[in-house]
Amino acid sequence: DFEVWANLKTELKARGSVRLTDLNSVYVIESDTLKQGRFSSRQNRLVKITKYVQDRAVREFTCREVTMLSNQSDSLRDRSFDVLLTDVTVRDLSASDVASNRRQQVSLNNLVPEQLPDIDLTQLSVAEVLERADRVKQGEPNIRKMARKLDEKMIDLQWEVTARLLKRYSLSATAMLLILLGSVLAIWMKHTPPLTVYLLAFFPSILDLILISGGEQMMRDGSMMVGGMVMWSGNAVLLVAAGLAYFRLSRN
Repeated sequence: DFEVWANLKTELKARGSVRLTDLNSVYVIESDTLKQGRFSSRQNRLVKITKYVQDRAVREFTCREVTMLSNQSDSLRDRSFDVLLTDVTVRDLSASDVASNRRQQVSLNNLVPEQLPDIDLTQLSVAEVLERADRVKQGEPNIRKMARKLDEKMIDLQWEVTARLLKRYSLSATAMLLILLGSVLAIWMKHTPPLTVYLLAFFPSILDLILISGGEQMMRDGSMMVGGMVMWSGNAVLLVAAGLAYFRLSRN
């Protein structure tokens, strides 16, 4: 939207008007200023919109203010606008006797600016979008707010990616340590039923998985160092348990 407003401002400053089109018509908006999609005129003058069909003026609208409402689209080229006019005087220029009437509101739907910025914003990377926003956000509170949100989402995403990767590494280590612990216990307790050995190896692994899950959540919340320590402390528990079991085994 900001790119469109900036483009229309340049056109308005150069010509004193902007041109919007639909499938069959051209609408020429004449005003003094444009700010965030609102056309207005100074010194109690009216905004004038003239509708042309095949280069012939067929209708004229005059009102105090005109608002362009964006129809959301991913691409500038596919972006259209609904133009809302309030407290409007409408004159039919196609009739032999030019008649006029007043309306509370008139909506002109799905209009497209004739000249749009050449750049395709959807092809820019997030870093390029933020760099572009930095050049304009000083005077645009909405862009400043959205750029800050995007920054926060990128940081959150980085934390989540890091947490998931470290969780995978930790779980891989858990699998090896669990096999090691189970093997040492099985040798040390060779006369014990297998289910007992399985349970003795299983309980530390449950604690390990709880610590891994808790550490991952802490890392997602931004506590990278503490979360990493908690995540890997579960593997430390398994390693210590395997070490104690091996120590008892080596003594026997």
